[in-house]
Amino acid sequence: MKVNKPEWWLLVLGGIGCILTGAITPVFAFFYAEMFATFSLAGDALRQASFFWSMMFLVLAAISAFGFWLRTICVASAGEYLTMRLRLMSYTG
Repeated sequence: MKVNKPEWWLLVLGGIGCILTGAITPVFAFFYAEMFATFSLAGDALRQASFFWSMMFLVLAAISAFGFWLRTICVASAGEYLTMRLRLMSYTG
């Protein structure tokens, strides 16, 4: 961790991305269960509830994509910088 200290902010952002992507599955399960409760409705209430839950799934997909992107970019960048630093340290003395 000492060698990777200059990239602490990348690791923190990568950790946030990991938390976001880890929370997707339980939130999806909750949304899925709530979506099935809308099948007991009829008429306009069914239409409103189905639109609401479809938008919630869309928001969840956007958050998931952002979390995966944040995790991938930040952790990969921190790893690249660490690899570069270790190679420079090993070859320059």
